[in-house]
Amino acid sequence: MYTSRRPLTKFDHFYERAFELEKKKRYGDALDIRNQGIELHTLTDLERADLHLANGRMLLKLKQYEESTKHYDASFKLAKYEKFPYSEGFDEVIEAYLYAGRKEDG
Repeated sequence: MYTSRRPLTKFDHFYERAFELEKKKRYGDALDIRNQGIELHTLTDLERADLHLANGRMLLKLKQYEESTKHYDASFKLAKYEKFPYSEGFDEVIEAYLYAGRKEDG
């Protein structure tokens, strides 16, 4: 479990710290940081969905397709009623579902 010198309390703290760890190839720590943020109900559903989405992207790059789609599922569930624009990044999401053998969900 990754621990910080200062408690992380805001979305930006979790997102940026995890991104820094990911750049250093400390993937487990990055996942831990984002998961800590996801557990905080002081963050909005959209912020927590974004942390799930970032976990999904990272796990996709690591070819952990099934785990990746679990985070995408959670992200979509949290952001179900949110309006957000289409992004080309959604192609990666579809790719993860295909590799995980979940074509229909993709």
